[in-house]
Amino acid sequence: MVIKTIIVSSELFWGFTMSICIQTHDSLKELCEYVKEQIEAQMKILNLVILKNKAAVLKLHCHKFSTLAEILESDDDIIYLCDHC
Repeated sequence: MVIKTIIVSSELFWGFTMSICIQTHDSLKELCEYVKEQIEAQMKILNLVILKNKAAVLKLHCHKFSTLAEILESDDDIIYLCDHC
């Protein structure tokens, strides 16, 4: 099992952090979508409706890695996803 820490770099959600088993995802795009959904879910739980709506339109991506395979092969424990480019 490959667990990585995901940290979001975003104007509104900077620092959102979660640990994820990377192997449960099929692609980097799917991983980014999953993280976005988790942010939305947390905003919903906290009844932060405006932030939930902002999270729904996030376009998360990773600068350091192009594929999930690269992340799986990497020794990096922390993966940064951003939406500001």
